[in-house]
Formats: sequence, C-alpha cells, structure tokens
Amino acid sequence: MNRTRLLLGLGAMIALLIVGAAAPVARADEPLASFRGTASGRQFLGPVELHAGLVVIRARHTGNQNFITGLVLPKPGVDPTFEYAEAYGMINVIGQYNGAAATSIRTGGSYLIQVEASGTYQLSVEQPGYGPFETAGQRTFAGRGQQVSPIFTLPEGPTRITLTHDGSSNFQVWLYDLDGATVSGDLFGRLVNEIGPYTTTVELEIVLSSPTLFHINADGNWTIRVQ
Repeated sequence: MNRTRLLLGLGAMIALLIVGAAAPVARADEPLASFRGTASGRQFLGPVELHAGLVVIRARHTGNQNFITGLVLPKPGVDPTFEYAEAYGMINVIGQYNGAAATSIRTGGSYLIQVEASGTYQLSVEQPGYGPFETAGQRTFAGRGQQVSPIFTLPEGPTRITLTHDGSSNFQVWLYDLDGATVSGDLFGRLVNEIGPYTTTVELEIVLSSPTLFHINADGNWTIRVQ
C-alpha cells in the first residue's frame, strides 16, 4: 500500500473524529448562568451577557418573606442600587417560590441579576435560541402559579387558545416569540388580564409559524390548550 495514502487516510479519520467531538448540538433552552445562595436583603449577581430579546429566569426560594428578582443594566461607574440604564422586574412574591418568568429586553449588554430574598434561593438565566426543541409539538400546558411554558411551534393560520384559571387573584398570560415580541394581546401584550376564576378562548390568525412560549402570572391552577 502507498505509505502517503495511508497517512492521508489516517489524518482524515482523525480530523473527522475531532470535528465530531467538538460540535455537540446544544439545547436551545440551556441556561446562560446559574446562581444559588442564602440572602437576607438585596444583592446583585453576575454580570450576564444578554442580547436584546426574550429572557427567562427560573427560580426557587425557601424563605417566608419577600423574594424579588429582575434584570438591571448598570451605568458605567454608577452604583446600580441608585441609578441604572435599564431595569426589568420579573418575580415579586412573598414566601416560598418555584416558578419562572419571561420578559423582553430592549438593549443588549452586561446585565446584573437583582435578588432580594429572605432565605435560600437558586435561579438560572436563559435566552432561548432557535431549536432543536423536544416540545415543539406540545399543544396542552398546565401548572400552578407563575410559570413559563415549554417552547412550542405555533402553527400558521387560524389558532384557538383556551385558557382556564381557578385562583382568586391575577391571571395574566403573554405569548412571546423567541425574539421577545408578543404575539397579539392588549397594549401590554397580554392575551388575558383577569382576576379570579376564569375561562376563555382567544382566536388568533398566525401569519408565520414560529417557536413561541407562554408566560403565565397566576395564583392558582391554570391550563392552556392550543388548537
């Protein structure tokens, strides 16, 4: 056998193995950053580099007083406690919490995560990307309290969304695409903005099929069905 061809063949095989090992497919909803700790009062975590668009924070809290989290874009050289370029409140509850919140940020940059807690907490920050999604075909969602649904593909054409809530306080639902734009809704992008037990069906005309998710703000059990 020609020795030059053998070496070239081995080199190609090694190159193929190296390329295959270095390019795993990342999940579209992998956290950009995760934090955990025990706090009493306010603190800032990060920074976390974010681009303009959709941001999701998932969090848990074991304390019995305030648990508040949000995003703060600081001004250079200025204490963000007193002044900042932009801020987005996301979670504001009292007591134990196990949920998630989504928002859309206007400006990319190095953001701090503001946390006000009364006990042990853990949280992660996500900016969902475009695929792959294991839940792309999911059409029914259910949960309790403030949550963010799995990412699913909203089909093109007429769409009916049936929503229910059995709580006694706010029931608000937003539908976001992955660029952070709300799909239909009122002036604040809400598909639903009610108080107490509620059932409704919202009819939408979807011009372009795209990955989307629901952000739900509730105090009771809720269900969402997309048809």
